Amino acid sequence: MSSEAAGEESGVWSAVGVSEFEERVYREALRHPGAGPEEWARGVGESGPRVREALDRLAGLGLVELPRTPGRATGAPGTAGPGNPGAPAGPGDESDDPARSADIAAIDPRVAVRDLIRRHEEQFDRLTALATGELARDYDEARLHTEPSRLLEVVVGATEHAVRLRRLYAEAEYEVRVLDTSPYVVDPGLHSEYQSEAMRRGVSFRTVYAIAGLEVPERLAQARRMSSFGEQGRVLPAVPLKLVVVDERTALVPLTRPEYGAGASAVLVHHSALTDALGAVFEAMWRQAAPLGTAGSGVPSATATGELTATEREILTLLAAGLSDNAITRQLGISVRTLRRRIGELQERLGANGRFQAGVLAARRGWI
Repeated sequence: MSSEAAGEESGVWSAVGVSEFEERVYREALRHPGAGPEEWARGVGESGPRVREALDRLAGLGLVELPRTPGRATGAPGTAGPGNPGAPAGPGDESDDPARSADIAAIDPRVAVRDLIRRHEEQFDRLTALATGELARDYDEARLHTEPSRLLEVVVGATEHAVRLRRLYAEAEYEVRVLDTSPYVVDPGLHSEYQSEAMRRGVSFRTVYAIAGLEVPERLAQARRMSSFGEQGRVLPAVPLKLVVVDERTALVPLTRPEYGAGASAVLVHHSALTDALGAVFEAMWRQAAPLGTAGSGVPSATATGELTATEREILTLLAAGLSDNAITRQLGISVRTLRRRIGELQERLGANGRFQAGVLAARRGWI
C-alpha cells in the first residue's frame, strides 16, 4: 500500500476515534487470531504494555473482545477492577495467564465497524441538533450585538430571488408561512414546485392569499393543488406585504415592487426580533383570513348544502377566495348575468349580506 493510500485510510479510522497505532494492532489481531498481546506487540514492533493499552481502547470501541474474569457478573467493557465486578479483564491482567491471553479476539469487522459507525452517526445527529438549535441561537444573539448588519442580506433580481427561495424551502425543517399576492417576481409555477419539494419532506405550509394574487391566471388552480398536498390556505381581500417566514428563524421580504424586473430587490432577514415581528404580522393576517376552500375535493351531503350543484359549490369557493365577477366567469365559462343571478340566490339561502360573506359562511357551514 502506498504511503498516500495508507494516510487516507488512517484518516478514515481517525474519524471514528481509532488512532493509527490502534488500527495496526486491530489488523494484527485480525490476521493472527489467538496469538495474544505479546505476539501482536512483536508484529507491530511496539512494547507489550502499549499494545495492551491499545487493546483496552479497541475493546471500548467494540472492535476487540476481552475475556471476562470467572465468577463475575457482566460489566462495561474495558473497565475491569474491584469497583466494577464482572467487567472484562484488561489485557494487562493476562500476562500471568497465557491461556487467557489467547482468548482476546478481534471482532468481525463487518459487524464491529458497522456498529462503531452507527454509534458515531448517533453522536453526529445529536451534535447537529445542538448546532442548529442552542448553538445557532447563541451565535445569532452574539451576531446581533457585534455585527447587526450581517442579519440582513439584500437579494436583487428575479433569478437571485428564485435561487434564494428554493434554498430557503430546501433548508426548511418544520414550517413555512407565506403572505401571497401579485405581482410576482418568482413565477408562481416555480414557487409551487419548490413548495411541493419541501412538503414531500414533511414541511408544513400555511399561506394567506390575497384576492389579487388568486386572480392571476392559473394561480387559484396552483393554490388548490397545494391544498390537496396538505397546505393550509386562507384568503383575505388584501395583505400588507409579500412575506415568507421559514421555521421562525429566516424571512424574505420585498424591498421594491416586482415591476422593477431585473432590479427588483428583497431583503433576507436572519433570526432576530425582526423575524419575530414579521411572524407576528403573518399570524395576525392568518387569524383574520377565511378558509380558501377546495371545490371538487369532495361532495357535501344534500342535507348540509340544500342540494348544491357542482357549479354553485364552485361559485361559493371562488367567492370565499374573493375573486371578482370577471375572474369567476373566466374560471367557470358563464356570463356575468348568470353569475350574478346565482350569487343572489346563494346569498339569500345563506342569509349573507354580501358576496364575500356568502363564501365565508359557506365555508363555515362545511359547504365548500
